[in-house]
Amino acid sequence: MTEDGEDGDDFCWIFCYWVGLALLLLLLLLLLLLLLLLFSVGLLRFVFMSCGRLGVNLSS
Repeated sequence: MTEDGEDGDDFCWIFCYWVGLALLLLLLLLLLLLLLLLFSVGLLRFVFMSCGRLGVNLSS
């Protein structure tokens, strides 16, 4: 009985460990995606502002 109990605890610990690791990786992935999205939006704004300035400079 004690061996089965220990095996069950080990299985639960390993299972909880892998689930926690997977959630942590998922959280990091979402954070990275959010940073990438913010960076791309900022980059697009910068490009559009630069193009707008060039357009104003060329027209004048």
